[in-house]
Amino acid sequence: APIRLLDEPTAALDPDGLSAFYGVVERHRGEGRTVFFTSHQLGDTERLADRFAVLVEGRLAAVLTQAELSDRLAERGLLRLRLAGGLPDGVLSEVQRIAPRAHRVDDQLLIPGAARQRPALLELLIHRGVELSGLVTEEGRLDALYREMVRAERGEA
Repeated sequence: APIRLLDEPTAALDPDGLSAFYGVVERHRGEGRTVFFTSHQLGDTERLADRFAVLVEGRLAAVLTQAELSDRLAERGLLRLRLAGGLPDGVLSEVQRIAPRAHRVDDQLLIPGAARQRPALLELLIHRGVELSGLVTEEGRLDALYREMVRAERGEA
């Protein structure tokens, strides 16, 4: 099957052109064809790619499957809870035993960490009688993961 190699194919596309491009790539994928493309538009790669290769200064720094990428992004998520009332004494410490970087900002409890921790955290908060007026989950961002991988490749931990 022929291979398509495209360099920044979405760089100057309007929304209609972008939608058409997505359709072409998805059609090729459905036909078992390979499409390689470079992009600085990380949303394009997240939506379309089965595999992700990260190049740093012309060297291959990492190759991830869609599942591996999803797992790595899930590790970098955020649970943002809006508190309806106060936070009972000791609850923040209990939360931090599960998610050490959890912290309170005004009426919010911000809990960075893996998505798999969220059920235990919510169960703890319910058990301790914490009332919530809102809950938002945010998955890790592809651009932040990319920058982290680039820094690691350059030895800039």
